[in-house]
Amino acid sequence: MPKKVVLYVLILCMFIPLISCKFNNKAKNATNNTSDIEKKSEKTNLEMWIMPNDSQNSEKDVRILAKQFLKENPNVKLNITVLDWGIAFKKISDALTDSGEKPDITQMGTTWVGMMASLKPGLMDIGGKYNPKDFVEGSLATTKILGKDRIVAIPWFIDTRLLYYRKDACRIANVDPKTDFNTWDSFKEALKKLNNVEVDGVKMSAFGMAGKNDWNVPHNFSWWIWGAGGDFLSKDAKKSVLDQPEALKGIEYYTQLVKDGLLSKEALMKNSVDVGVMFKKGKFATTITDASQINVLKVKDKDSPKDYNPNNFGVTMIPKGPAGRVAFFGGSVLSVLESSKNKELSIELLKQLSSKEAQVRCTKQIGHLPALKAAYDDPSIKDDSMKSVMKEQIKYGKSYPSIPQWGTIEAILMKEMGELWDITLSDYDVNKIENKVKLISKNVDKVLKQ
Repeated sequence: MPKKVVLYVLILCMFIPLISCKFNNKAKNATNNTSDIEKKSEKTNLEMWIMPNDSQNSEKDVRILAKQFLKENPNVKLNITVLDWGIAFKKISDALTDSGEKPDITQMGTTWVGMMASLKPGLMDIGGKYNPKDFVEGSLATTKILGKDRIVAIPWFIDTRLLYYRKDACRIANVDPKTDFNTWDSFKEALKKLNNVEVDGVKMSAFGMAGKNDWNVPHNFSWWIWGAGGDFLSKDAKKSVLDQPEALKGIEYYTQLVKDGLLSKEALMKNSVDVGVMFKKGKFATTITDASQINVLKVKDKDSPKDYNPNNFGVTMIPKGPAGRVAFFGGSVLSVLESSKNKELSIELLKQLSSKEAQVRCTKQIGHLPALKAAYDDPSIKDDSMKSVMKEQIKYGKSYPSIPQWGTIEAILMKEMGELWDITLSDYDVNKIENKVKLISKNVDKVLKQ
């Protein structure tokens, strides 16, 4: 074979593997590119469970809050299921124990976290996925089990109670809301002045609150108990302290408002929604209810009198007790299930829902307090004469202890503290009140020992 032909064959043999390799790489890249395109075109179903949140359309509200997330993730289909509060607890607990349907993300009431966090496979540890310092301190106790480091939730919104009053009634009764609602003593004196105050020919009761027929029974006792220096459980959450003098003092102060004729008996037969409507119609001069009432009072609707004036209402903080001012902090958190196959996307949605923009919008839509500190600097809150009060009160927030037994304990408190109103309304007797509270305390201890 001539040398030139041999040289040509050798050179060709050297290049054939390179050409083959290059061709194979192109083919492989083409396959990968096709796979990426197919992947991007695939829809990821993200399942989220929420509950009605003082809104006519909670699903629509969340979609608005999630708008930026969905824009950035066009391949995500967000499926939202609205669970009634009455069935949500069981549905979520079943999901966490693999015995029911499973969402990727779920809303939970803050008082549920202790129990839900104890279930297996349960909730994802999201510690390190967000900065707790960005959130209102009082809301952080509801993101994990008391005494544990594992964080399983991110605060979403805060449910607290504020003192609402009628400005015209206060003027007529010579009550200064800036000072006269500040402490327990001054509050009671103000109620005496406001009782049966006549506005436009109609007499008002001084104070309206829901009683045993409400779903907030223990919440409505909480700030009176805490303000007196008492508590529901000991600091280590191993024993009930409801039967201690401080807690009894708070309970007696609150229930004696009925005996003194300052707390409407009619209101005590209703629930919180009914009482809110009654206050709006002018039945009471004052009430204590959640922050969503601010939005309610700003709108003239079928529950409003003909001459209704939204500017005739004011709001201030919970009165300061002998041990200081303490405000109830409830609300909702968001968690990701350990069983979720879309954990990263779920975390991204949680971050969007807890962003400043979403937190401010959430407050506008449903009225509850933002959990994010930065949201309180937004003009819609800071420059609003009623909502700006919320920024002051968040300094005094307190939550129930986040322990696995709290769900059972709260059920006992709902029923048996409600029965305190039966004693109050029939034949008020301090000894009967104290004996009932001691019995409640014993029943709580039984749960803690299980």
